[in-house]
Amino acid sequence: MQNDEASSTSGVPNPLDFNTSSTFTLHEELPSRGYCRLFKAQRYGKWYVLKGLRAERVADPVYIAMIEKEFASAVTLDHPNIVHTYSLENDEVAGRCFVMEYIEGRTLAQFLDEKPSATKRRKVALQLLDAMQYYHARQIVHRDLKPSNIMVTENGDNVKVIDFGLADADDYAVLKEPAYTKGYAAPEQMTPGAHIDCRADIYAFGVILRQLFAQRYAYVSRRCMNRNPERRYDSATAVRRALLRHETVSRWGLVVVALLALAVLATILVPKPQESAPSEPIPDTSVSLLNPNEDATIPAVSTETVQPTPDLQPANNLTAFKEAKAIFKAFGDSLYGVWMKNATDGTFDTYAKANVGKLYLEKLIMERKEHLLMNIPTQSEAEWEGYWQSLDEVRKDFNSRIDSYMESHPLPKPDGQYDDREYKRLSDSLTSASNRCIKAMAESRQRRMGNR
Repeated sequence: MQNDEASSTSGVPNPLDFNTSSTFTLHEELPSRGYCRLFKAQRYGKWYVLKGLRAERVADPVYIAMIEKEFASAVTLDHPNIVHTYSLENDEVAGRCFVMEYIEGRTLAQFLDEKPSATKRRKVALQLLDAMQYYHARQIVHRDLKPSNIMVTENGDNVKVIDFGLADADDYAVLKEPAYTKGYAAPEQMTPGAHIDCRADIYAFGVILRQLFAQRYAYVSRRCMNRNPERRYDSATAVRRALLRHETVSRWGLVVVALLALAVLATILVPKPQESAPSEPIPDTSVSLLNPNEDATIPAVSTETVQPTPDLQPANNLTAFKEAKAIFKAFGDSLYGVWMKNATDGTFDTYAKANVGKLYLEKLIMERKEHLLMNIPTQSEAEWEGYWQSLDEVRKDFNSRIDSYMESHPLPKPDGQYDDREYKRLSDSLTSASNRCIKAMAESRQRRMGNR
């Protein structure tokens, strides 16, 4: 009977069936550009990536120092969203190289070509920010963030930031060569001698965020990409907060709009008995309004204090109007409370931001006033004009209280603290609401004249 020890049918793995060498074998060169070469190689049955110098650079002390600098930066990083670097070695094929984790995946550009869902793209954005927050905390700036340097794993679609070849750190006094990729580089990276910090990476993130979401986080990406680094977010943590705040307020905004729409519809379809005027509720300031400079979404206003004004019933004009005005005043008080909450919390750190917040809330008041004026049940011209003036007192009181607070608590007025287009959009919207009120007054007058 022949004894063949090199093969086995017992189901027990034979070590000879695997590459268990302590040296790298099965080298396969990977696409690369610049002064480095990349190889996929196997050791102990596991795949790695070897990054070494091209043949014409292997003896150049400058490039040797550059690859050792990259290794020194990368080997200190231990984060699930950053490629892991293991060691600096001499390999018979790659030469002087460092050993990195092999990622089974595709670049971010290839990932986007697959048309991934919004949920997957959001996950990529947040994981990228997590990685940036981690290496920025270690005083490392990547300086070349772009889709080709961001891998997305096949299993789980997780981010892996790669290629710290152009990275810089405060403790390096040499080899601070200019580094950037056109289209992703911050303006200061193209200015010789300019100070480069983490805000250069935040600029690149803004470009990437716009590729992930063309419109959803438009303001966040614009602020990331501000040409003046002083006007960008100052950290990856701040960017992450802005994204999450946008989502929270947008979600609550949709809920509030839906509830108000249903309530208005109910008041139209279901007659309600007359009740005594409610006492003025305490303004709800428990919910924070999104900084209007962050996004043009509806503020998360408490639906307990901001109730739609019911349609007026002609049975008792004066009583119905007093009740409607009381609720309308509570609406104005609630919006003032929301503005004050943001002011006292420090959300409005400039005059421009506070003013945009005021403008947005005033627009909501004007829209509610328009709804009331279209439903005033009177044939008296004098009475109708009195209702108009009485309702406008709520808006004037709202503005007066905010103006008084801003005079006693002056804020800085630097240029460029809000997007001019957004301010114009809100201003035009407020003008439109005012014009609709005037139109409602004219239409109501025509109806009354026609009924005489």
